[in-house]
Amino acid sequence: MLHVPKSEHRYDYCVSYPVEYILPEPIVSFKRRKAWDYLLFSTIKNIQSFDIIHSLFSFPYCLLAARLAKKYKKPLLIGAQGTYGVAPLMHWPEKYFLTWAYNQADLIVAPSQFTKEKI
Repeated sequence: MLHVPKSEHRYDYCVSYPVEYILPEPIVSFKRRKAWDYLLFSTIKNIQSFDIIHSLFSFPYCLLAARLAKKYKKPLLIGAQGTYGVAPLMHWPEKYFLTWAYNQADLIVAPSQFTKEKI
């Protein structure tokens, strides 16, 4: 199952597996209440049937992924995409939350040695 933002209805015709439109618009700042509500209180239905939880991008979506992986005792894979996987580590409170999420991960995939070393 592919989970994508509610506004991304371009996948209906190009994939052969189920698509569920559950994610919010991209979250770029904790300054909006909507971001906190999504990351702290949302859940994903049928997560018990998942074998693994994979957050393709680290911040901020890995926070929800890490919370749910821990709650449901599922392996967690986080993709740390370059600057997006490192820049939040330089700001409070993002640093605290991203460090926590990285520590929950069973595997972090970094696209470069630079990103790996920064993490």
